Amino acid sequence: SIKRCVVPCALSYGRVTFDDANPLKAIKDLIDSPGIIGKPQISIAPQICADASQLLPWQQAKELANSVRNRINASDSPITDNQLYEVLGLSKQEIETLTAPKGQKISLVSPTDNNNLNYHLRKNHPLARRFELARLLGDHLYYGSQDNNWLTSTDTRTSRQKFQRAFAAEFLLPLSGLE
Repeated sequence: SIKRCVVPCALSYGRVTFDDANPLKAIKDLIDSPGIIGKPQISIAPQICADASQLLPWQQAKELANSVRNRINASDSPITDNQLYEVLGLSKQEIETLTAPKGQKISLVSPTDNNNLNYHLRKNHPLARRFELARLLGDHLYYGSQDNNWLTSTDTRTSRQKFQRAFAAEFLLPLSGLE
């Protein structure tokens, strides 16, 4: 739900004063901006997430990332851009031509009609964008795939953000691929 999205967004945008006529303007502007529509092509059985619920965030992320890699028949080699875009149901051309708004502090994914997602990205560098998209994939699979949740990726140090970072690292190039 959008309620789970507001706190990380607010933390990322910092304090506002009571004199601020519209403290959520930056978030509203982001939601209203054009994003990229995608429809993730993979889902994970809730049991996989439930089985990992007693683990630390990075352990949960590693388990989920390995499950996803197994589902898409990825070996220990790095996930390619095309594989990443395909899993997320995104157009390579749209991703590569998108320019994120300057100064945007969060990435946001909002549900749309027909189980599509509207991605509002903040990273412009290709490697940073890959990591950002992988974080959002992990977030979608673990937190958002069941309830049409809004998803955020921020620089905060919450367990959810730690989960996202660990998922992205393990998904894009598992530690076993470096051995």
